[in-house]
Amino acid sequence: MCAAFGRPPLWIILGTLLLLLSACETTGRGAELGKHQVSTITLTRADSGKVVETRAGDTLVVRLGENPTTGYQWAIDTLNADEVVLQNVEYLRAGGAAVGGGGERRFTFKAQRAGTVTVQLKLWRAWEGDASIVERFSVMFQVQE
Repeated sequence: MCAAFGRPPLWIILGTLLLLLSACETTGRGAELGKHQVSTITLTRADSGKVVETRAGDTLVVRLGENPTTGYQWAIDTLNADEVVLQNVEYLRAGGAAVGGGGERRFTFKAQRAGTVTVQLKLWRAWEGDASIVERFSVMFQVQE
C-alpha cells in the first residue's frame, strides 16, 4: 500500500478488476462468437411453418410434446444441409407425470454457417412406417454469418 496517498498499488487494482471480469458468465446470450452474441432460440409446435433468422454459432432447440407410451415418437424426417447440425435428441418426462404420462422431445441443433435449411420432424410409430405419421413439424432456418 502506498503510505503517501492511502491507496493500494495499481497492480492490486488491476488484478482485482481482472478477477471480477473473469468471473462473469460467458455462456448463453453472454458468449461471443466473432462479433455477435451467441444465443439459444427455442421453438415449439406453435412455430411450425415459420422462417427463423439465426446466426452461425447459435443453438436452436425444438421442444415438442410427446407420450412415448402410445408408441408415437418425434423423429427427424428431413435435415438436408450442413449449415445446421443435430447435436442432441432427448426425451424429458413431464414433472410429476405418472407412469404412462407424457413429456417432451427436445432436438438441439447448432447453426454452423450461412445458408438456408429446412428441418422437418414427424410424429410416428417407426415400426409402422410413414403411413403412421400423425403430425409434422417444419421450420426453415436462415443462417447468417
